Amino acid sequence: MPAGEWTTWTVDTADGCANSTAAVRDLVMAVRDHGVPFMRRNGNLKAICALIDEHTGLEHQLHYRRPVAWLLAGDRERARSSFRDAVIRLGDHVDPATQLFCRFGDALERRLTAPGETF
Repeated sequence: MPAGEWTTWTVDTADGCANSTAAVRDLVMAVRDHGVPFMRRNGNLKAICALIDEHTGLEHQLHYRRPVAWLLAGDRERARSSFRDAVIRLGDHVDPATQLFCRFGDALERRLTAPGETF
């Protein structure tokens, strides 16, 4: 979608499909006009890393995506530092989501320190 624009499409068969048909048509046109060109422009690892650096996405998901993207791009140190930065931003949280993220970090560190492993 154009920058800064958020759109929702409601598909509800209770109305006899009249409004749903229009919603589905609009959704398909939006994917064709905006989604497909976006995917074509950003369908490589370098572009994906750039999007992540630009904070494209939801921050709680980018915490995971940043280090993985950099690991896949071959930049182990940047993967490690992006994970550490996320941990610092989490502060003293001890909720289940933070605990899960720390387990992810343990697995990431094993990948980062594995000798000779490439992706």
